Amino acid sequence: MESSKREKFPTEVEDRRRSPRVSCGGLAKIIRLPSDGLTVPAKVLNLSLGGCGIETDLPLNSDTRAEILLQVNGSSFRAACQVRALRAPHGIGLEFVRLSALGQDVLKELIRELARQRAIASTLRTGRCKPDPKRWDGSRGALFNANVPIIGSSEDSRNVEGNSLDQLSSFIERELDLFV
Repeated sequence: MESSKREKFPTEVEDRRRSPRVSCGGLAKIIRLPSDGLTVPAKVLNLSLGGCGIETDLPLNSDTRAEILLQVNGSSFRAACQVRALRAPHGIGLEFVRLSALGQDVLKELIRELARQRAIASTLRTGRCKPDPKRWDGSRGALFNANVPIIGSSEDSRNVEGNSLDQLSSFIERELDLFV
């Protein structure tokens, strides 16, 4: 199909899905129905209870029926699907039209786990922010003035002893980078 007729994947505001989708990575194999014996490899971009977004170099036409085998996060399931959207440049939106009860359970658990991982990652990202330089300098100065032992290996302590405040400061910043 011509790339000019392909659309971009919709933003969350434009999304018309009945169930939310989660971004993910994984692999897929697609077999057109009726089968011509050709297996089309694809990369999984997102999943929802109703379908998935994939990316493939081999084109599929709109409304093509296919069977898809998805492998995401160590889980795999098979579903009958239909091409519902063609996205630029190589994206395809598939709707699941038939999925076994076991496949539905695997899909639900997989989406739940992916959403949980996404929430954890989001929480960690928002917790990581650059410190205010004034507060950082004040805290660092208080640390140097306090009688607080510096945690590190004995070799690190020997390298720090007798050095200037700037060297000690860079040592602490290196050690603190491990926690960020």
